Amino acid sequence: MPILLLLAFFLSVAHVSAEIIEEKALHMGTLVRLATEFDPTSPTVTPAHVRTTLTGGMNRIAELEALLSEYRPGNDLAKLAQAAGKHPVKVHHMVFDVLKEALRLGDLTAGAFDITFKPLGRLWNVEHLLTPPPAGAIAITKRLVDYRLVQLDDLAGTVFLPLAGMEIALGGLAKGYIIDAAADYLRNHGLTRFLVDGGGDLRLVGSKTTGPWRVGIRHPRRPDQFLRVVAVKDLAVVTSGDYERFTMLDGKRYHHIIDPVSGKPGLGCQSVTVIHRDTMTADGLATGV
Repeated sequence: MPILLLLAFFLSVAHVSAEIIEEKALHMGTLVRLATEFDPTSPTVTPAHVRTTLTGGMNRIAELEALLSEYRPGNDLAKLAQAAGKHPVKVHHMVFDVLKEALRLGDLTAGAFDITFKPLGRLWNVEHLLTPPPAGAIAITKRLVDYRLVQLDDLAGTVFLPLAGMEIALGGLAKGYIIDAAADYLRNHGLTRFLVDGGGDLRLVGSKTTGPWRVGIRHPRRPDQFLRVVAVKDLAVVTSGDYERFTMLDGKRYHHIIDPVSGKPGLGCQSVTVIHRDTMTADGLATGV
């Protein structure tokens, strides 16, 4: 977990009547936490309403995970992979919207963020890597990796992958989208002071009774230390680094963030933190930068 809440959630001596109501569940391959500060003196919001709202927010996360996960057989991403090189696929409007944003971020990062990288990720399989793949295999696989080849038809709502073997993976973007959707759900149901924590990808809404949130950014090589502590309000904080999923071979670190240009794990940064108004953009930029 690259981002840590430095201070205990909503501890406050100035507002001792406030209490914490939270819900936790496993989604998106990590522990997701929804938590809010509740004032029992409020005449309009009850604990039952807060708990029901948090449960609804978690259900929303589960629904969107099924829609956007690359690991769910039968969903739109699986259908796109099966139809690659054959024909366009009509996709859910939310999938279409996320793909449009993914292509925009691809342009914004000059191709460093590329949702078609999955064949390279499978080739490297860094968590079980015994030896780096040969240059020839990398070169052949790179032919399937180019977000600019993805064809979106706005009128038909279809997506086409023109090369057989192409695949789309939204792991560098979907979590942020889902976190934003959960935050919107909670806010639309009356919560004004809460966090959505998707395994360290944070959306912080409102502020604590004592002031802004304080978020500690972990040192990529010293897990017991913070690089920096940032104070934020109504923002998302997302960090991506080479220290969560990797294999060491002959003293060299091979991690899961693949540079689509070189076809190899990126070498430019150990850790990147992005603070932005929405988690989806922060998620994509933290991966692409």
